Amino acid sequence: MNTPSLCIVLILASVAAAAAQDSAKPVDSEIAKIVAELHGDTAFAFSEIQDGKPKLLYGARADKRLAVGSTFKLFIFGTLVDEVNRGRRRAENVMLLRPDLVGPPASELGTWPMGSPVTLHTLALKMISISDNTATDHLLYLLGRERIEAQMTTMGHGDPAVNRPLLSTLEMTMLRDKKRGMPGREYQKLDDAARRKFLAELDSGVPDYEALDFDTAAYNVAEWYASPIDMAMPSPGSRRTRAQVNRRTNCWRSSPSIPNCRTTPRSGPSSVSKAAPKIN
Repeated sequence: MNTPSLCIVLILASVAAAAAQDSAKPVDSEIAKIVAELHGDTAFAFSEIQDGKPKLLYGARADKRLAVGSTFKLFIFGTLVDEVNRGRRRAENVMLLRPDLVGPPASELGTWPMGSPVTLHTLALKMISISDNTATDHLLYLLGRERIEAQMTTMGHGDPAVNRPLLSTLEMTMLRDKKRGMPGREYQKLDDAARRKFLAELDSGVPDYEALDFDTAAYNVAEWYASPIDMAMPSPGSRRTRAQVNRRTNCWRSSPSIPNCRTTPRSGPSSVSKAAPKIN
């Protein structure tokens, strides 16, 4: 059975450049032509941030929510940035790698010795630069599922309820395990509280990915969902905070325009996060 692939199309600079060379050709028609040639279910948005909100310039089905895969990690990153900028955590804080938080392969951090101390900065770097699932699940555990769910609203997701409870990469994989009869189908029938209980039981023990038969096409069973316009704010926000942590103020920012950035000089040693409250 052929399953249509789901994709969100980001408008590349080459499209804008081609349109600029021929001013008589509308950008919309050029983009529509490219999108029409793609397979599967498509949606796109080209926007700019005005007064803190995305303004759609060009798009088609810009509010259509599709499975976005690892793009959801931007919301985890945004939550961590907010925690650092508010002075609640430091980028140099350390978390110890745990075997029960190893994400599905391939994961570089999953091959590191368990118990290794890793800074939050390194976890974020690996999560974003190589989409490391082990780094992702450690940050999700540390920050807390509900904390990130709340941050999704702040970061512009129009309907974050479609992602509640927010799945870890481990949970998403296990819910789509064909050997276990696709637990995600039962999970879908539950309310929010029952889902959280279901996940708590699903998470018990150290994962054995070799024993899984992951259904790569079951996007509708367990995933992370967003529309192009939902992702308009997280993307530029992430680029805006891409610079190194300010060593004097501990602010994760590249300009003073980022709100909620504390300016208290650093003091005291880095803390080691040996454990964190169980996500629920």
